[in-house]
Amino acid sequence: MNVKIADQYFVDIPALLNHFKMRILANVSLVCPLRKTAINRMIALYSFEGQEPADLSFEKNEILDIIEKPQEEWWEARNALGNVGLVPGNYLAQFDEVLMQRDSPDSLVSSENRLSGASVLSDINDDVLNNAQLSETPNMPTLARVILDRRPNVYDTEALRLKKGDLLKVTKLHPSGICEGILNGKKGTFPFTYVEFVGDTDTAATPTPV
Repeated sequence: MNVKIADQYFVDIPALLNHFKMRILANVSLVCPLRKTAINRMIALYSFEGQEPADLSFEKNEILDIIEKPQEEWWEARNALGNVGLVPGNYLAQFDEVLMQRDSPDSLVSSENRLSGASVLSDINDDVLNNAQLSETPNMPTLARVILDRRPNVYDTEALRLKKGDLLKVTKLHPSGICEGILNGKKGTFPFTYVEFVGDTDTAATPTPV
């Protein structure tokens, strides 16, 4: 195995290391810093707006990787975009523990039916699914009217943003209570508790573009 560094070749890694042990690397520049390994993966219980340049702002239910704990209450975290900063530890919960609670026998949402992590976790916190309502839903596809505004997590690209009064086409309803549908030509997902079903696609009125 040959190893090449710049214009030099070495027969193996030990030979390369022995060579550079005796030399100063004066002309080598750092391309990018080494990515720190995450200690824990956490989920935000509340939104946080940073007040200092070193702070990392985040939204409720955003997933963060903790890479260092320089203080007891303030931790260094990395978000999904790779941004790093300090966050308050008491605003966060262990991500794995939250998932275990969601997947317990007492939970109505299982991992196999979870279509979108952060937004679905948010919807579980805000809504209680009703089995009776689910059993009375009409055949699909059907039309539904939005009864509550919904602004999904910015990292959940599959979730639809809903505005009260919108009409949309529902194409599928999962046992978890998550619907698949089409709003203004865009396909996506949303919790059924944000809408009321108004009839099938043949008899209901045409959705009004926003």
